[in-house]
Amino acid sequence: MNNPMGVFATCSLNAYILFRASKGGISIKLLIDKSDDRMKYLESIMRERGYDAAAYDGAVGECDALIVSPAKRPDALCEIMERMPRGATLAGGQKADEVYAFAKKKGVRYVNAADDEVFALKNAVATAEGALMLMLEKTDKVLQGAAAAIFGFGRIAKSLSAMLYALGVRVHVWARNPIDIANAARYGTHRLGEDDEALLDCEIVVNTVPARIISNKQLERLKKGTLLIELASSPYGFDAEYASKIGLNSIVAAGIPAKGAPYSAAVYLADSVENKLLEV
Repeated sequence: MNNPMGVFATCSLNAYILFRASKGGISIKLLIDKSDDRMKYLESIMRERGYDAAAYDGAVGECDALIVSPAKRPDALCEIMERMPRGATLAGGQKADEVYAFAKKKGVRYVNAADDEVFALKNAVATAEGALMLMLEKTDKVLQGAAAAIFGFGRIAKSLSAMLYALGVRVHVWARNPIDIANAARYGTHRLGEDDEALLDCEIVVNTVPARIISNKQLERLKKGTLLIELASSPYGFDAEYASKIGLNSIVAAGIPAKGAPYSAAVYLADSVENKLLEV
């Protein structure tokens, strides 16, 4: 690819070209990993914004930038960067140190689309709505009057708790941070590791904490058929396989925005990627 601004460093040049591409100025080779419905929408969205976007089929060639699903794990990101040309940009959604270190080693610019507060807040709403969709699909009772346990009180938990509360669900929040507990004051609040009896009353249990905080002994005490939804990343808040084995309705809801609201999730990702690529 010709360098129209030789005084720019490689990363600055990529950002400059992508900016011009969005204005219809310079055509670049932008590949999209269409591994889920969100990414399928993303290709058309980027084309509408003036990018020369094509589907990623496993061959990176001389691409200028590659956008993959935020759900793509760190080991997969490193494997892709192994084959990318130096100076190219990879946009993903993982914050792992190993990804940044590998990118530096290979001379690839890595941008984390999820490291964007606007994206995180919008994606949290999409995730919460997806979790609500699962509750409606996987339970045989109305939600009004039901009791739900929410572990953690970050962006996703805040959105989901408000949605459930508005539907008349008796929401209980388990958190460690006193500020989170104070912010959740309208709901039943409990400190992590305490109030097991309140947990036993819940027909729905949702985890948003990426750490094992619900033991197998606690799972064994839950009522048969209790719906458990895992919204966090590995190592997860509970043993989903064990939960299913003992008669609980256990779901690991990975990449839920791409399933519940793929078009909106694609727009959020496109906005974040563009903002990140313009950072120099």
